Amino acid sequence: MIHITKREDIIFMKAQIMLTVNGSSRKAMEFYAEIFQLKFSMTTYGEIPTDPNNPLCESGKDKIAWGNMTIGDLKINFGDKLSDSSFVHSDNVVLHLAIKGAEEATRIFNKLKVEGEILEDLHEEFFADIYGRVIDKFGVTWNILGLGSIAYKNAIS
Repeated sequence: MIHITKREDIIFMKAQIMLTVNGSSRKAMEFYAEIFQLKFSMTTYGEIPTDPNNPLCESGKDKIAWGNMTIGDLKINFGDKLSDSSFVHSDNVVLHLAIKGAEEATRIFNKLKVEGEILEDLHEEFFADIYGRVIDKFGVTWNILGLGSIAYKNAIS
């Protein structure tokens, strides 16, 4: 017989994503907020206390120190690097969205592809009514799945 007990002393952790888009966090958040019809919050480097021994350059004051929005149950955080020279684009992280309905998935995909690059155009797949991959104009890679009601329920549970 196996006994499973609930441990109250285990700290719950929730993974979140942090996107750095090379000085374009404000534009990226505005872009995603329009696509996903969301609100976002942000704080610039100019709004946070700075070390008087290490003053912030004037050009850094409008860059985003911290911003966030939530798409479904996915919290996405944003931040600009103060130095563009330290930005390195990576393709090893992909945002994977399961969306209820092919029509809504198509709408989102079509907005994300503007000034971006289509990796796989929308098409039917065995695992989704419609599926496509796109890199948006900020260099973020998205997998978009449009799912029927039953598949969507299974994907989010």
